[in-house]
Amino acid sequence: MPEDTPIDDQNGVSANPTIDVASVTSLSVQQLQDMKLQQFDRKGNPKQHIAHFVVTCVEACMQSMRWEFLYILQGIKPRTFEELVTRTHDMELSMENYGARKDVPDIPDNLQEDEESESEEEDKILLVEDFILSFSVSVFVILLVTPFVVISLLNYTLGPDRSWVLLFSPLEALFGSSFFNGSFQSKDSTLQSPLEEGTFSTKSPATVSKGVAKRNTRLERVEASLAKVRSSIKEAAQNGNTTSTHEDPDYVPNGLIYRNPNAFHWSYLEMEKLFKIHVYEEGEPPLFHNGPCGSIYSTEGRFISEMEQGNLYRTKDPDDAFVYFLPFSVVMMVQYLYEVGNYGFQDSGHIVADYINVIATKHPFWNRSLGSDHFMLSCHDWGPSTTSHVPNLFNNSIRVLCNANTSEGFSPSKDVSLPEVNLKTREMTGLLGGLSPSQRSILAFFAGGLHGHIRHLLLEQWEGKDQDVLVCKAVPARVSYEAMLKKSRFCLCPSGYEVASPRIVEAIFSECIPVLISEGYVEPFSDVLNWDAFSITVPVNDIPNIKKIPMGISEAQYLTMHTRVKQVQRHFVHNGPPKRFDIFHMIVHSVWLRRLNVHVKELNFEDDRHRLRDNGSTLKGFALTGKYQM
Repeated sequence: MPEDTPIDDQNGVSANPTIDVASVTSLSVQQLQDMKLQQFDRKGNPKQHIAHFVVTCVEACMQSMRWEFLYILQGIKPRTFEELVTRTHDMELSMENYGARKDVPDIPDNLQEDEESESEEEDKILLVEDFILSFSVSVFVILLVTPFVVISLLNYTLGPDRSWVLLFSPLEALFGSSFFNGSFQSKDSTLQSPLEEGTFSTKSPATVSKGVAKRNTRLERVEASLAKVRSSIKEAAQNGNTTSTHEDPDYVPNGLIYRNPNAFHWSYLEMEKLFKIHVYEEGEPPLFHNGPCGSIYSTEGRFISEMEQGNLYRTKDPDDAFVYFLPFSVVMMVQYLYEVGNYGFQDSGHIVADYINVIATKHPFWNRSLGSDHFMLSCHDWGPSTTSHVPNLFNNSIRVLCNANTSEGFSPSKDVSLPEVNLKTREMTGLLGGLSPSQRSILAFFAGGLHGHIRHLLLEQWEGKDQDVLVCKAVPARVSYEAMLKKSRFCLCPSGYEVASPRIVEAIFSECIPVLISEGYVEPFSDVLNWDAFSITVPVNDIPNIKKIPMGISEAQYLTMHTRVKQVQRHFVHNGPPKRFDIFHMIVHSVWLRRLNVHVKELNFEDDRHRLRDNGSTLKGFALTGKYQM
């Protein structure tokens, strides 16, 4: 081939664009290499020279079956000019090596078979990878979509007002209820307290969605009726008269002994009409469904007995109940379990915890409200400490306690102060009444043991030091304690080891003005009764002035207070069977008011978050609506 082959400078294409393939095939490797180098004369555009040379060589190899060239050139399928130049340079080196040899062996057949086998294996691997990828994507999509479908079915089946805590939406726990409602709503202030370990059950008899929906519907009816009562009580409280405007054949509350006679009377009438209590049947006597009906613990035993044997307010259908009574007796537990030197309240606490675990497992109502619509009753000093073994019982439930000490966790907005009544003979005979005011010769009286620091201060200051203020550890021989109460104007009622004392009710029964000396004590029925109207409260540091305080009360004021004490007696009297407005009904009314303070509803996101954060808790949802004082 001539060395001075003309080049078209304008188009960058060789003037002789074709090469005789036959002549190329007859050339040796060295000759082809020389021919290729001659074309690279640095004139014109080298791109076309290189491309033309590669194509020519490949075609020549295919026609003449010169495999030594095809073997070298088969992999240089250029994509860019730079890649072409690089691979051509590599080819030049290969051509020099192969040019030194006259005989180049053909490509072995087994090498071609291996290449075909490897190609088939690669195809199979690609197919498997494609299958695995498709399967993984499908599984991921299913796992992502399934929770949405399940939650949608639950929401559709149960409705938005479901109240079973076990069916709260995990999406609401992640995004909040406003994520689904489309707006952010302010929520009521809510009680938030952790679930104690062992009292939250994942089992509920309401496992059928229709049953749950039906139960929720009945709960909604209860809450709807309570909402109407709240509204009507607020309306009745607007009447500032000292006498109720509602008709009553037995008694019409009136006077300053009540915070609001009209509101109290209306609330009481609504309670009689609507209130229903369910008593759990689990548990065996004597620790359950039983209690002492005599001694200073008589209030506990008589109430339990009335709830077990009577028909007032009780319902056998738990779905119709407003509250649920836990019928255990702390007094009976102490009687049967206590050993001298041991802390008996720990044993009783474990029994109560086990009992609540049983009812939480068998019934849905404890879990539904975390105990906020349940109540217990105890007149023993160990009552508060016994409930502390079950945090939700201590923090959420309505605790009816004689030992109503705010320094020990008593909460007036949810707990009830229970009067301590000492029925020595189990009867009220001879306990009511006393001498007329003009015949009462003793200004102030107290007789009792050295129980607690307050009594120590009182006896140290006044024992045997004043004829008008009779303070002693015990009454003289052949002198009746009750008789001393009945001829005294003011009866001193200091706290003992605990804040409660039966002397308060003893003073009221004897028509003696109670003088309360205590710290942190919440008076019984103080949500309804105005204790300032018929009693005196003396701070502990005023014990040295215990004579000056009653002496400063005028005769007219004393007579008024005496009349009020007689009037308030009816609310502390035990009757068998109970009579309207007596102590049994007043206890129930106090529970009724606390139930009005609780709204059982579905948990919102904040409640779920606190329940999960506090390790197994959360408040089936319930909100305080404010304390109702009559």
